[in-house]
Amino acid sequence: LKNRLLEFINHPDSRVVELLLTYGANIYECNEKGQSVFHRLGENRNQTLAVATATKLLQMRVVVMSFLNAEDYRSRTALQLACNKRNWSLAK
Repeated sequence: LKNRLLEFINHPDSRVVELLLTYGANIYECNEKGQSVFHRLGENRNQTLAVATATKLLQMRVVVMSFLNAEDYRSRTALQLACNKRNWSLAK
């Protein structure tokens, strides 16, 4: 379960993410493209789900600022992805 958070980050049932975090999922996991869970949330079309999941992550884990500002393989941050999708709630 520890390395499954990235795979299930956009799952429609928020209890899945909460369960993974409870059992020690690695919030700092990145995929082969250098995308973090926040990059994946930034690309999510369901803004309500993305905001709820990001809030849950920040409540349950300490997240360092350098991780939030990390760039993927195309030099895009999670904030840039959220803005590109016009996901203003997540960008806040």
